Amino acid sequence: MSLARNAAANYVGQFYVAGISIVVVPLYIKYLGIEAYGLVGVFSMIQAWFQMLDLGMSPTLGREIARFRGGAMSGLAVRELLRAMESIFCAVAVVAGASIVVSANVVASHWLKVEHIPVEVVAAAVRLIGLTVAVRWVSGMYRSAITGFEAQVWLNGFNMAIATTRAVVVVPFLAFGIIGIVGFFAFQFSVSAVECVALAWKTYARLPREPRRTRLSLAPLHGVMRFSLSIAFAAVVWTTITQVDRLILSKTLTLPEFGTFTLGVVVAGTVGLAAGPITQALLPRLALLSAERNEAGILELYSRATQWVCTLSAPLALTLALFARPALGAWTGNAASADNAAPIVSLYALGNGALAIAAFPYYLQFARGDIRLHLAGNVGFLVILVPLVAWASTAYGALGAGVVWVAHSTLFALMWTWFVHRRLAPGLHVDWFLRRVLPSWATVGCIGLFVRWSLPPLSGGRVITALALAAIGIALLLASLLTHPEFRARLRVLAARNETN
Repeated sequence: MSLARNAAANYVGQFYVAGISIVVVPLYIKYLGIEAYGLVGVFSMIQAWFQMLDLGMSPTLGREIARFRGGAMSGLAVRELLRAMESIFCAVAVVAGASIVVSANVVASHWLKVEHIPVEVVAAAVRLIGLTVAVRWVSGMYRSAITGFEAQVWLNGFNMAIATTRAVVVVPFLAFGIIGIVGFFAFQFSVSAVECVALAWKTYARLPREPRRTRLSLAPLHGVMRFSLSIAFAAVVWTTITQVDRLILSKTLTLPEFGTFTLGVVVAGTVGLAAGPITQALLPRLALLSAERNEAGILELYSRATQWVCTLSAPLALTLALFARPALGAWTGNAASADNAAPIVSLYALGNGALAIAAFPYYLQFARGDIRLHLAGNVGFLVILVPLVAWASTAYGALGAGVVWVAHSTLFALMWTWFVHRRLAPGLHVDWFLRRVLPSWATVGCIGLFVRWSLPPLSGGRVITALALAAIGIALLLASLLTHPEFRARLRVLAARNETN
């Protein structure tokens, strides 16, 4: 299966899913209000924290399926492993979902700072959030399995259909006042249930048929539990690193303020689209190369993937960081929301861009099945980060959290990558940083700053501003692509063909 084809499918799918989700945000704010949109931010936060319950089983399942495809395990063993994981996932989903349902009143009345929405309405919404998150969490297991099979073209098509239903179909019901915030989350729960069933069907359809009936036993987990628990601990640490600011701010900010913060984080989160599709295709391929003991192939693919992620993430991160205010104004049409959320977008976009680089040493460790260095490094950073975020968020609100986020992500990208490469791939780091990371970021940074300082403030209508920003973004993307040797080589080939013709 073509890695490039899977990566391309991931880009189409993830950009569509993220795009459709972003496009409807101004409509959600218009019909629900910024305070109710704060509950959407609570939903995203709970979903992120829910991943800590995974115990590392989802990525482990995807890795084991990739190893099965590489001949390292039998079809029956894979089926038994899936059944064992299903039993645990369903049990944990029921317990965790029920816990959120039971605690909904406490969350609504004592944790969230509600201003205008009745507390009982917020509590009902929180109950539905708990049920929806539980179902979507189980779906994540099946997604990992399908990713391990590298059936990512189908998966992205399915994700696009579900995202359209989840994000767009609900809008007319909101616009005509048929449903409110509780109905909104009821709709999300219904779509998530259908999604889970469809993903389960597709997973079993990809598994080889076995004459022997698959038994339900936890024994298949024994062989992968050590690696799985390592992934689980890493997920707990990583979730804490990336979500502790949201948790603290959900308590310290009012719900309308948290809605504005969520707005900024959602926009800045689009930077992850540059890395997500590539890494989604990268991990199963690295696991396959590891099963084949192809060390040279692992390092070559790892370096190439790094450069493509930097080439694509740098222009997106810097466009958002440098032009956050006009981008938000053109998108939302709300000057107050744009003014309030713009600093958050700038800080989190830069931090997310640095984080895309900092994540790569984890991929190298994941491929080799040993993430001890990743655990140690993240724990060290966590010990420093949590007190800083708690202090900055409490003292300076969302802006304080954003400054800490940029500083942490940048230090992690500069220091931790060097340390891991020194331990696992001596001699790699200098070439990796100077040839794979620096060219795109330095080039786009210099050009972006020049454009930002030389152009007058973008003004005019929303359409004109959007077109101007699109032109700037495309120019920065082209400049970034020209730093990539593979892209330049393809341009030379095309030029030579044109001359021949």
